Amino acid sequence: MTHPEIAYRADCVAYTIHDMRLFWLGGHTADSPWTAVTWLAERAHIADQLDPERAEPLRAWLTDGPEHARALARLGREAAYSFLVRDGLLIYILSASPHPAPTTTARQPSETVTGPHRGYALKGVVTPPASDPSAV
Repeated sequence: MTHPEIAYRADCVAYTIHDMRLFWLGGHTADSPWTAVTWLAERAHIADQLDPERAEPLRAWLTDGPEHARALARLGREAAYSFLVRDGLLIYILSASPHPAPTTTARQPSETVTGPHRGYALKGVVTPPASDPSAV
């Protein structure tokens, strides 16, 4: 059941194990669990950047109906959901969680940060966006 006062924040991040850095790869505020899980599925195409054998769990997740049902059920109960994939010294995290619905539309920061992962440019910021714009 969707409540108008609840929004669902979906995010994709990469976390480096060796130096504990976090790269925000994108996020979306959805109005329903379904929209949040759909955004995660669209973002899961980061599998194209992974080594083939390491991309397999993420590709399998894309077609895993029972896992999608689990994600929808957790979000429907206002619980968080996450899926992790490890690629060497990087961990990719797809997550969604319920939050109070925003009262205004906030613009998300966007810049390209070159990461240590095989020379790919990671779109995002080094840390997740601040919830309070004055804190930046």
